[in-house]
Amino acid sequence: MIQAQASVIKAHEAIIAAQARKVDAETALIMAQVEWEKALTDYHKQQWALNIQEREYELEVARAAADAAIAAYQLVIAQMQAQMVQAMQAYEAALLAFEQWKIANAATLAQDLLNALDAILFQIKGVILDLAEAQIELNYAKTAYEWYVNVTYPEDVEHALLHMQRDKMRLECQIEYLTGVVEAYEALYNAYHGEFDELIAGFQDVITALRAEIAEMEIDFIKLQEKWLLFDHQALDNANAALTKNRKVSIANVFSDKGDDPNIHVVNGTYSITAPWTGANSMFNMMKRDMRVIEDTRAEFEGQDSGVIKRNLEAKQKQANDATTKYKTNWNNWQKYYDEARISGSHVGSRYTAWLDAWNAWNTANQNFLAHQTTYENMYYEADSLIRLFMNYLDGWLNLGNLEVPSTLTLSQVLGGIEFNAGTLADWLLQGNADDVFETINVIIGLINAPTEMDAIITQLKGLMDGTHPEGYPPFWEHATAWTYKPTPVVYGDIMRAVYANSNKKITELTKQDWYVWLFLYWLFEDRQVEIGLENPHGGTVITINAADYKDAAEQVLFDFFGKLDRAAYQAYMVGVSTKPIENAIKAYYNAVEGLGAMEKAMFDPFDREWKAKKYVYDSKGKVIDIVDWSRTQALAAVTEKPAIKEIYATPSKYDPPVYDDDKDWDETQPRPVDATQFFFVLEGPDGMGRTTISPSLDFDITYLNKKCDLYVSYAALLNAGEYCGEQWSEWAGDLPLWLWSERNNYGEGHYFYAIWQTRDYQAYLDTYNRVKNGEYAALIDKIQALYDAQLALYTEAKALRDALQAELDDIVEELLAIGGYYDPVKGEWVMGNIEIYELWIEEYQWLIQQAMWAHNGGNIANEGLLEAWSRAKHDLMEKQNELRRIEEAIALYEQGLPMPSFMGLIENEAARYQAQIDIWLEEIQSLQQKLVILEGIRAKLLENYQ
Repeated sequence: MIQAQASVIKAHEAIIAAQARKVDAETALIMAQVEWEKALTDYHKQQWALNIQEREYELEVARAAADAAIAAYQLVIAQMQAQMVQAMQAYEAALLAFEQWKIANAATLAQDLLNALDAILFQIKGVILDLAEAQIELNYAKTAYEWYVNVTYPEDVEHALLHMQRDKMRLECQIEYLTGVVEAYEALYNAYHGEFDELIAGFQDVITALRAEIAEMEIDFIKLQEKWLLFDHQALDNANAALTKNRKVSIANVFSDKGDDPNIHVVNGTYSITAPWTGANSMFNMMKRDMRVIEDTRAEFEGQDSGVIKRNLEAKQKQANDATTKYKTNWNNWQKYYDEARISGSHVGSRYTAWLDAWNAWNTANQNFLAHQTTYENMYYEADSLIRLFMNYLDGWLNLGNLEVPSTLTLSQVLGGIEFNAGTLADWLLQGNADDVFETINVIIGLINAPTEMDAIITQLKGLMDGTHPEGYPPFWEHATAWTYKPTPVVYGDIMRAVYANSNKKITELTKQDWYVWLFLYWLFEDRQVEIGLENPHGGTVITINAADYKDAAEQVLFDFFGKLDRAAYQAYMVGVSTKPIENAIKAYYNAVEGLGAMEKAMFDPFDREWKAKKYVYDSKGKVIDIVDWSRTQALAAVTEKPAIKEIYATPSKYDPPVYDDDKDWDETQPRPVDATQFFFVLEGPDGMGRTTISPSLDFDITYLNKKCDLYVSYAALLNAGEYCGEQWSEWAGDLPLWLWSERNNYGEGHYFYAIWQTRDYQAYLDTYNRVKNGEYAALIDKIQALYDAQLALYTEAKALRDALQAELDDIVEELLAIGGYYDPVKGEWVMGNIEIYELWIEEYQWLIQQAMWAHNGGNIANEGLLEAWSRAKHDLMEKQNELRRIEEAIALYEQGLPMPSFMGLIENEAARYQAQIDIWLEEIQSLQQKLVILEGIRAKLLENYQ
C-alpha cells in the first residue's frame, strides 16, 4: 500500500513538473503577444507596415512553437494524470486488501488496535475524498485555463460570452447547492452548539469540585504531618523495646545438689532464663518447653523399673569412660609421636634415629656390594686384557702361518693328530705331556724371540686365578662365587673349573707352565691352518693343526677360564642391598609427623594443624644451600639419599583470633574462630619440648562451659596472651567460643568436646534420675508456672500500652499514605494517593473539554467540527458568489454596448487567474498526499508495535 502511495506522489510530482514547463512555454507566448501588440501600436502611430508584418510573422512563429509545446505538455500531463489515476486505483486496491486482512485477523487483533486502525482508516478515507474533490477543481481550472490560452482575440468574443454564460450556469448551480449547505450547517450548529457548551461547562464543574477536594486534602495532609510530629515516638519505641528486650528471670535453689541441667536452663542449682517476652525464642516459649521437658522426663523415669535405669546408667557410664579414654589416648599418642619425630637441640626423635640407622646399615652394605662388583669387574677385565696381550705377542711373531722348529725335536710325539678340545687336552696334559709341550713352547718362544713381558703376563694371570696378584685381588673364583645370587645356580659359562675338578685338582693350582701351555694351545688351534715341519735335509711338513670351532683364541681362553659374565651380566645375578628397612623407617617417621595432624583433627576438629618436615639441601662440597619441605612421597622417592631432616613444624605456625566484640551491654555473642588460622591448642608446649600433663584437660584447666554448655577457651590460655612490660603480646580476643552444645553431634569418639559431652550426659542422666526420685522436678514445674504467670501479667500490661500507641500512630500514617501515596515493596510499585488520583481525573476531564472544543470547532474524531464546517461552507459560497458577480457584470456591460473588462483594449485574458487556481489545487493535492503518507506511517507503526 505504501508503494502504491509512493507511485501516486511520484505521478503528481511529474504532473507539477510538466505544468511548470507548460507555464514557461505559455509565458513565452504571452511575452511574444506583448511584443506583437507593442508592434501593432507602433504601426498605428508610425505606420510601419513592414515592421508589423515582421512582428506578425514572428508572432505566428512563436504561436506555432507555443502551440507545439502546449500540445506536448498537455500530452505529458494527460499521461501523468493517467498514471496518477492508476496509482490511486492501486492504492485503493491495497487499502481494500488491508481492510480484508483486518477483518480476517479481527479475532487476534486487540480491540484497542482495531479502534485505532479504524480511526486512522477513517481519516485516510477522508483525505482520499478531499483528493478527489481537489482533482475535480483542478480539472475545471485546467479546462478554463486552456480555453483562455487557445481563444483568439477579439474574434472569439462571442465564444467568450458563451463560455461566461456556461460558467454562470455552473456557478448558479453551485451557489444554490452551497446556499443549502450553509443553511444546513448553520441549522446543525444552532442545534448542537448549546449541548457542547453545556457539556464543557459540566466537565469544568467536575474539575472545580476535584480541585476543591484536593485543597481540602492538602490541608488535611499538613495537619496529619503536624500530628505525626507531635506524636510521642519515644514512648512507642520504649514500649516496643520493653516487649523485645532480653529479660533475665531466675528461680534460686531448685536443686539441692547445686547441679546443672542445661536442657531446662538450670546452672549451679538456679533456674535462669534470659530472653525477650516476644518472638519464637521468647521466655514464655522457653518456660513452656522446659515444663514439657520436665514432665516428659518424670514420665520417662517413673515409667521404667530399676533394671532399665540401671542398664541405661551403665551404658552411659561406659560410653563416657570410652570417650574419655580415647581422648586421653589420642593426647598421649600425640606427645609420643611428637617426641619420636622431633629434632631440636640435642634431642633427636627415636623414629628419626631409626631412619638414620637403617640408612647407615644400608649404606655400609651397599658400599660392600659396590666394592664386590668393582673387584669382579677389575679382575675380569684385567684377565681379558692380559690374555689378549699375550695372544698379540704370539700373533706378532708368527711368520705367515708357518712355524719351523729345530730338527732335534720330534713334534709328532707331542701334537700329532690332536684336534682342539679342552677336556681332551687337559687330560693329555695332566698325564705328563705338559713338559714336552712346554719344552717345545720354550723353544718356539726362543725362536720367535718373544719379549720378557710375556712372562709378566703369565705371572699376573696366575695371580688373578690363585690370589697372588700384586694388586692384592682375592682368588678369582673364590670372589666370583662369594655373594648371594638370584637366580641360582649362576650360569658362569666357564669349563676349566670342572675340567680340573675331574682330575682332583683346583683351578687355583694352575702353574705358570700350565698357563703357557694353555695360552699357546688356544692360540695354536685358533681358526687358522698351522703347519709344523723340520729343516732340511730332513725338512718337510711334520703336522698340520686342524681348524678349531672358535675364531678368537683370547675370548675363548677368557670364557673357558674366567667365564662369560662381564660386570653387567654378573651384577644381574647379584642380590642387591634391600632398601626395605629404610622405607619402613621412613613410613614410621612420617606416620608420626603426619599423625600429629591426624591426632589434632581427631581431638580438636576444626582447630587442627598440619605437620610437615623440613630438610637441609647441600651442594657438592657439603655446604647447606637451602632448607625445603620434605614429604613422605619425596623421601620414599629418594630412599637411598642420606636423611637430612632439620625439623618438623606445624602450619599455621600462629593464629589471629577474631576481633573481640566489647560493646557496652556485655551481653554480646562473641565471634567464633573458624579454623586453626584463628585458634589452635599449643600441644608442644611454650618451649616446644612437649607436655607431660594433659591440656586441655577434661577437668577444664583452660576451658569452661557457659550456661548454654557451649565450650570456651580462656583468654589466658591463648597463644602469646598477656603483656610484657606494657607491650601487649597479642590483640585482645577475650574468651573464645570453640564448640557449641547444639553442634555436639558433629564430633565422634576421641574428640575433646565429645568426651566432655559424654561425661556430662552420663552425669546429667544420673542427676536427673535422683531429682525425679526426690521430687525436685515436680516442684520445679510449679515454680516455673508461677514465674510464667507473673511475667505474663507484666507482658500483658506492657503490650496493651504498646498496642494503644501503635494504633494511634498507624491511624496517622494510614491517612498520610492514603493522601500522599506510598511505595509497595511487596509488589514493587508505587501506590498512588488520593491527591494523585484526583489529579489524574482532572487531566482526564481537561482532555474531555479539549475533545468537546475540538468537536465544536475543528473536529475531534471527525474531519471537521460544527464551526469549521459552517465557516468553510460560507467561504465556498462567497467565493462562488463573487465569481458569478464578475461574470454577470461583464455580461451586463456587453449587453449595454459597453466594453467588457479588457486588457490592452481586448477582452480580459483570464488565463493567469486560472493558472493561479491550478497552482493552488496542485499544492492542495500535494499537501493531502503528504497527509496521506503521514497517516499511512501511523497505521504501519500501530501494526509494527502489535507484531
